[in-house]
Amino acid sequence: MTWSLQPATTEDRQTLVDLYLALLMHLAEFDAAVTATDAAAQWWVDHVFLPAAGRGEPVLIAREPAGPAIGGIFWPVGPQPGPKIAFGYGTYVVPGWRRKGVGAALREAALLRLKGIGASLLVGCAHLNNEPGRQSLLSFGMMPAATLYYLKL
Repeated sequence: MTWSLQPATTEDRQTLVDLYLALLMHLAEFDAAVTATDAAAQWWVDHVFLPAAGRGEPVLIAREPAGPAIGGIFWPVGPQPGPKIAFGYGTYVVPGWRRKGVGAALREAALLRLKGIGASLLVGCAHLNNEPGRQSLLSFGMMPAATLYYLKL
């Protein structure tokens, strides 16, 4: 393995913004309701992902040694009372690093972290037209449970 995984920290803010913006842009290819802007990515990083990382939740970065980020995973635990439910907001791997085990390693590390903090459920979604995303969710044991509907206003 020529890369490593590490928990995100506040020093990784711009890296997280860049990775999440790339993820949003990818998701927007399948769903016109996705807002893929730098401002949206910054909001998610500042208000959801960095606070989650500070609590030890799975917001992880894959990096080349002394190099750039090659992937990230964004799976914070919701603030609701009761059981700890994690929300899989996405896993993103830079195109040149796909199909090399980076995404699988990010998911495995995130699942271990979730189990370690006592999370009981991981909820994720993929647009109906995003067959690679849907297959990715199924590949590590997620099961379809519902059809999500939305109305863009």
